[in-house]
Amino acid sequence: MGVGKSRKRYIENGRTRPISKAVGVEKAEEEFRHIVIDDENYVRVEVRTYKWSHDGPWDKVDYEPVFWFYEKGSNRPSHAISFSHYGHVYHVNLRSWNRNDFSARFPNEFHTPVLRADRIEIVNGALSRGAYAYAVASLHARQQRPAETSQVQDGLPPNSVEISKEVRNILDNWEGYWNELQER
Repeated sequence: MGVGKSRKRYIENGRTRPISKAVGVEKAEEEFRHIVIDDENYVRVEVRTYKWSHDGPWDKVDYEPVFWFYEKGSNRPSHAISFSHYGHVYHVNLRSWNRNDFSARFPNEFHTPVLRADRIEIVNGALSRGAYAYAVASLHARQQRPAETSQVQDGLPPNSVEISKEVRNILDNWEGYWNELQER
């Protein structure tokens, strides 16, 4: 007998538990937005960090940042950086889902962001690649809507969040990341 998608389970302390509380596409609890504008180089960087009350089967708060890079005078992002289990995911030459919709999709219970792009490169090993591949496969099996958020506020994730150092590192060195994205 096979296990259906909604009945996937994992074993914890000898007891079988559901792998996720999520069903289909869920709403993020909070979204933090931060924008950096460089008038000299005419580049805009926008960071959106989505927050959920759980991460897959784990009962810990989950933060997923996505960086969008905009070229001079453009209202459309051209490149993006997201994360897949702490591996960098480079989205080169973004494509819209539908007209001007460049939003991130979070199709599975692990909240790995998926964006459309001409090229996607994942840096940091097999776990990152596997998690991203699972998110893309989930995207085709589930609803394909942009992430919805209950509450939006300005700022970055709290300093206490595991990913906050990496977010600040990218912001502090965004010009290097911008150049790297353009070279890919």
